[in-house]
Amino acid sequence: MSKIKIALIILLVFFVNLDLSSGAMLLMVKNTLSSSVPDAWVNHTIEFTTNNSVPSGGKIEFRMERGFFYIPTSFNFNDMDMLVRLPGDDEYENRDLGSSVSGTVSAVSVSPGSFGSIVITLAEEVPSGSRVKIRLGTHAEYGASGGNNIKNPTVPRSYDFFLETRDPFDNRIDNAKGMVAVIDPVQTTLAFDLGLPVRYDGLPEGELPGNTEKATISLKTDIFSLCRYATEPGVEYPDMPYSFSQSHRTLHSSLIDHLENEQEYSFYVRCENVMGEYNLDDYEISFSVAPAPTDVAEPGDPDDDPEDHGGTPGRPGSGGGSGGGSGGGVGPGSGHEHPPHTGTVIIEGWSYPNSRLYILKDGVVIMEERIRDADFSKRITEVVYGGYTFSVYADDPDGTRSSSKHSTLTVRSDTINRITNVFLPPTISPKGGSVSPGGEMNFSGYAYPDSELRYEVLRNRTVVKDGSSMSSDDGSWGISIETSSLSVGSYDFRARTVMTEANQESDWETVAFGVGAEPEADTLTADLNRDGRVNLADFSILLFHWGTSNPLADINGDGVVGLADFSIMLFQWTG
Repeated sequence: MSKIKIALIILLVFFVNLDLSSGAMLLMVKNTLSSSVPDAWVNHTIEFTTNNSVPSGGKIEFRMERGFFYIPTSFNFNDMDMLVRLPGDDEYENRDLGSSVSGTVSAVSVSPGSFGSIVITLAEEVPSGSRVKIRLGTHAEYGASGGNNIKNPTVPRSYDFFLETRDPFDNRIDNAKGMVAVIDPVQTTLAFDLGLPVRYDGLPEGELPGNTEKATISLKTDIFSLCRYATEPGVEYPDMPYSFSQSHRTLHSSLIDHLENEQEYSFYVRCENVMGEYNLDDYEISFSVAPAPTDVAEPGDPDDDPEDHGGTPGRPGSGGGSGGGSGGGVGPGSGHEHPPHTGTVIIEGWSYPNSRLYILKDGVVIMEERIRDADFSKRITEVVYGGYTFSVYADDPDGTRSSSKHSTLTVRSDTINRITNVFLPPTISPKGGSVSPGGEMNFSGYAYPDSELRYEVLRNRTVVKDGSSMSSDDGSWGISIETSSLSVGSYDFRARTVMTEANQESDWETVAFGVGAEPEADTLTADLNRDGRVNLADFSILLFHWGTSNPLADINGDGVVGLADFSIMLFQWTG
């Protein structure tokens, strides 16, 4: 079946791919290119977290795979920004850059060409656990606006890049190898069925007044369509000899003349949508014309008194009166008063016993209900034809709110649409906090009853602890994390529910906590379905709402879902 396709050219590509084969490593390394197109001049945004401190006089070196990326000879410190976020800080601070080290100014040395590199000699220390961001290109803005970019290779494929930190004596401290992809523009499509036209409100119907010589047959469709008709049933749409109009519309009409008294008329209608898909069954419009009136005097009859009666009385149609005089207009028939352009949505899944369930349509709560059992099935009727994002979340018995599950679909006329296997992740309390080194961090919440709860503790997205527990018959659970083996810093605790017999598992629910420090939440604003990851599920939601102002997909809050939101999503991509 044909599809409507929405295409978007992906211009931003990034990676995370570390080489752990030698020495200490830089953490959470990535490089974001402003364009993946071969032979293009692009910006680079390099990010990493230091494993070990880089002292004053130490160096940070960046280079691409030799022989492929071209650094122009005019590239210098004005085309660079260096930002550092110290451990425990919420914001980045810009470091001053220049051609030589002086006071707080770090020196930039550029080796241009296809075998080039960029080295920053630090005026000030970058402590262990600092987040470093280096902008290379025209998006550099601190101190001076960048005027030069780095040129991509001409051959599409994956390329390595290298980062290294060294002490003032050029001894290696940390290093990492990553990968970027240079590819031809990729076209991603979102396809959905348009559906066949629904036909209704066929007119006229019943009996028209005698002496009616002309009438307009008409009908409506729920989507823009072309309609044709025949006077015999069973004629294929392309073979039907008569057309209602030559343009796509939802109201279709055609004038029928040469009608005769005491005759019955039937017209068989089929329509096609804008994709050329057409009905395979007939929609019948039938009516008849009454006999000629018998109480009207012959013309010129001397007994005819014009004041005795006013013209030829019209006979009412079955849905309303016709105008006075033979051949007067036909009133509406008894077809549907309103178009059958609504459908039903059924949402089914699993929550927690005695929780309060919320269902939203495009971010607005349309149903709020206390549920006794963890299983739920809710029916939403009279949903007007169109595309929507439905969301589900719940408050557990203690009032802790779960993450939302989202599903986007197009509701068509006279259809029942099911959103199934909505598995809400476990709630977790507390949502944050810290514990002294060596102490226990306690988490609790609610999950699907009598099910397995799998959990992980992560540092910089690397799992350092994991395990499992069981929820009770009322869905409650509790887990204690012993921290004597954990170093001081910020961690993430995440948990998911697993129903082994049903072969179902929920998404992860994640909270941050600190050991001897305040937690640093890793906020993924592009995680549209709130499953703890930014991936194709979020991308499909973004594409569905492309060009709209839907707040669910408007990541940067500028009132339109567009390229700015897409670039944020790519920057936060986790896969």
